[in-house]
Amino acid sequence: MQSRLHDEDTFIDLGSGVGQVVLQVASSTPCKLCYGIEKADVPYLYSVQMDVNFNKWMQWYGKTFSEYKLEKGDFLSEEMRERINKASIIFVNNFAFGPSVDHQLKERFANLKEGAKIVSSKAFCPLNFKITNRNLNDVGSIMRVQEIKPMGGSVSWTGKPVTYYLHTIDRTQRGAILTDFM
Repeated sequence: MQSRLHDEDTFIDLGSGVGQVVLQVASSTPCKLCYGIEKADVPYLYSVQMDVNFNKWMQWYGKTFSEYKLEKGDFLSEEMRERINKASIIFVNNFAFGPSVDHQLKERFANLKEGAKIVSSKAFCPLNFKITNRNLNDVGSIMRVQEIKPMGGSVSWTGKPVTYYLHTIDRTQRGAILTDFM
């Protein structure tokens, strides 16, 4: 997949762990801001060291990178709502999240701007989601979802290739259905 991130994009990693995804995006794209938030103490402490090493090596090699920030906190907190709403690209490794966290994330994603993208390790709605008058309030009614198959040689935290899902906020489908019901 070719990089299509631009200098007006804001990238957020929800549950950024040690920060490697945020640093990779910052080093390889012109994003306006790359942001990561991690709740767990141990991964966050490792991200502090990753930050130091990243800056040292980027300076050593004379490489430029996008502005980024790694923070400790809860991506489900009220303070994060606005930041999530303004993001153009969100990454969330929700593979191990339970239904409650996934549901809360779906509620947050309902307010994303048109065209915003979410990359996740577990789909937030079925690939074959069909909009009906019974599910118009489901976040699936404003998302186009596609499966991203693993590329050869890819790596993951499991030691096996992982499939990701790309969700694009697209309210046009829902609008057409609403018109049909009126």
